[in-house]
Amino acid sequence: MARKRGNFGGIPLGILVLGIAGAVAFLVHSQYLKRTAEIARGTEAADFSTLKGDPCPTLSREAYLAQQRLVKTAFIFNGEKFSRRYGHVTCDVVQSGPAAQHGYFTACQFTGPAVLEVVTRKGTYYFAPGVGQPATVSTPDGVPRCMTAGHFGKL
Repeated sequence: MARKRGNFGGIPLGILVLGIAGAVAFLVHSQYLKRTAEIARGTEAADFSTLKGDPCPTLSREAYLAQQRLVKTAFIFNGEKFSRRYGHVTCDVVQSGPAAQHGYFTACQFTGPAVLEVVTRKGTYYFAPGVGQPATVSTPDGVPRCMTAGHFGKL
C-alpha cells in the first residue's frame, strides 16, 4: 500500500504546521508580556520624582583625559555604553511615553562612580559626580542626563 504524501506519523502536514505556528506565537507573546512587566517594574522603581539632586558636573573630552581618574569598568546596556571609575551600578529600561512610539530609555544608578563616560548614538559624554557621590544617568532621546542622586538597589 502506498504511503500518502504529507503525513508525519499519521498527522497531516497542515495540522503539524498549525501546531508549530501556534506554539511559536505562544512563546513570542509570553516573552512580550514578560518584557512589558519588566519595563513596568523598572519604570515604577526609577520614580524620578523622588530623586532630588543637582546636575552632575560635565567634562569635555580634553578635561576628562587630563584628570587623574579615568574610567576603568565598562558595560553595554540597551545598546549604550556606560563606563565608571568606582562603585556599583544597576540599570533598567524605563518607559517615558507610549510604547507604540518607542517611548523607552535607559536609567542607571551608580553608587559612587567618581567619573562617568556614556556613549550613545548621539555621541560620547563625560560626567564627574565625584568620589562616593551617587549618580543617576538616564538617556531619553539618546542624550544622557546625570544627576547627583540615587536610590541604588531600588531599580
